[in-house]
Amino acid sequence: MAVAEEHMVATENLGQGLFGVQLEITAKLLEAERRKLSQLQHVQCELESVRERTSSIDRTKEVERQKLNYARLSLQHNRLAKEYEDAARGLLRRSTKQKKSSRSLPSLGFKQTVKARPTIFGGLVDETLRSEGMKKESNGSLSHYQGPLLSPKGVMSDAVTYQDGRLISGTLDALIEKLVPSPKYYPDRTYIFAFLLCCRLFISPSQLLSRVSAGCAKTMKKANPDDARKLGSNLVQLMSEWTETFTNDFRDEVMMMHFKDITTYCSSLSTELKKLVSQITQSLFSKLAALDKYDEVLTQASAAAEDRRRTNSSKYKSVLEMCVSPSEMAQQLSHIELERLANIGPEEFVETFISRDDADFKSTLSFVKRTTSLEAYVEWFNRLGYLVATEICMGQKKSSRAKVMDYFIEVAADCYDRGNFNSAMAIIAGMNMSPVTRLKKTWAKVKNKKFDRLEREMNPVNNFSAYRTSFKAA
Repeated sequence: MAVAEEHMVATENLGQGLFGVQLEITAKLLEAERRKLSQLQHVQCELESVRERTSSIDRTKEVERQKLNYARLSLQHNRLAKEYEDAARGLLRRSTKQKKSSRSLPSLGFKQTVKARPTIFGGLVDETLRSEGMKKESNGSLSHYQGPLLSPKGVMSDAVTYQDGRLISGTLDALIEKLVPSPKYYPDRTYIFAFLLCCRLFISPSQLLSRVSAGCAKTMKKANPDDARKLGSNLVQLMSEWTETFTNDFRDEVMMMHFKDITTYCSSLSTELKKLVSQITQSLFSKLAALDKYDEVLTQASAAAEDRRRTNSSKYKSVLEMCVSPSEMAQQLSHIELERLANIGPEEFVETFISRDDADFKSTLSFVKRTTSLEAYVEWFNRLGYLVATEICMGQKKSSRAKVMDYFIEVAADCYDRGNFNSAMAIIAGMNMSPVTRLKKTWAKVKNKKFDRLEREMNPVNNFSAYRTSFKAA
């Protein structure tokens, strides 16, 4: 009896943890969508005013593209708002019942009083501050930054702070200066990545590139021809790393204007630089074309999903009719996961989860956050979970529903063995939804030990320690 109660508590905690993470991410995305809609409205007004002054075809296409983005984001915002409202209403309704659950099945709903759970990112900041034991130093250029600014024991000047030879912190102007190459200096690659990733919290990428270009131009005026070619080579190398790692930055028209000015000048310095610039430009254009095509695919997929909701569900074929083999299904899910994961830029995590206050937000309206790929990845997780729950509940008999449950358990186990943890987690989340977990007689017919193993691996205890251990070992 005691073992059964422990199992019940463990499975309840699993469902609560999964639902809490999903609810938190949905809230973050909803906030980001609201801000992005405001930004797009501002950008559309600017583009409309520019188009009235100049009848450029490119400007017209840009306006139309922004209108399509606004329509897509409006649809996604409304869907997220409804999803979050329903989830929050269910949470409040369940938390007021205050009665103990009698079943031992996993649940995504809150059946008992749940302790306040800190944000999944707050622990990282707290651990960093505790380990260093230092208070955040106020810095004029970065005064609005709300994250940890470490000031460890080490060399400290008015502009930057070093510890054991490593740059720890500094003013915005000083950090930008360290990014600007010279004939005899090129910034470290780890610094380039870290600064380009985090600088967008304080300055837009187009403004940063403009300042880098101005700094190089100042050096060029004083340089001899040999030094000018060396500086040009370093500047082209910086552009190569920037376009390779943060391609989304160059979807901005102002950013592309600065890029073309820099590459045009560097091409005039030598034949070798001209060839290198040509290769970088072609690579950038191909990446931008792939991103635009991927956005179109996401838009079409969202439109198709909305159309399916309006049609009769009796016309659909079940997953088991379309793909009998769980292994083949897991393979197809892995292909989808890989495609969506490959299109997520590292800057999307910063732009989504690092919040700004209202004053800071108003000062950066000209910079549109591009987090489409990350949002699509989270949306895919939710869609897969709902698909699993829908397929199970569509069965008319207990035996048919149990068969579908066994099928998805096999798929989740295969995904987990392939290293596709996201699909495995989504399937487990779908089977933990309330419409599925209350099918007690159906669950009684499911005798699959793999589900118990997946529950242990996806247990949210200690911030998903078992899951993180498996992910690290994969």
